[in-house]
Amino acid sequence: MRGRAVTTSRSAGDTPEERLSAFVTACGGMTRESGGETICRCPAHDDENPSLNVRLADNGNLLIKCRANCTNERIVAAIDWKLRDLMASQQPKARRANKTRDKKVYGSLEAVSYTHLTLPTSDLV
Repeated sequence: MRGRAVTTSRSAGDTPEERLSAFVTACGGMTRESGGETICRCPAHDDENPSLNVRLADNGNLLIKCRANCTNERIVAAIDWKLRDLMASQQPKARRANKTRDKKVYGSLEAVSYTHLTLPTSDLV
């Protein structure tokens, strides 16, 4: 691996575009764009011919693929990021309370599972 500027992990308030820019900068900067993807040098190996494709998924996650087959773990470790730094900020999940209720069906007893969701009050506004 070549010596490159290392950046710290992103903060939770970053937009997907800011994370993309920070990731590409940490990898040494963009070399070109092609088909909606940014192509840059992979920080996990000595990359003479830029082989790392980076793009934003529809859900805001960063998608990375090294055409020299470096793993995502090696790529993010090389710039002091973690795999979770590639993911969009997650909204709090609804809490679940599972309840099972018995229901008679023509003389036989069948267990039916009902799932009740309790949403945070902020989702109601």
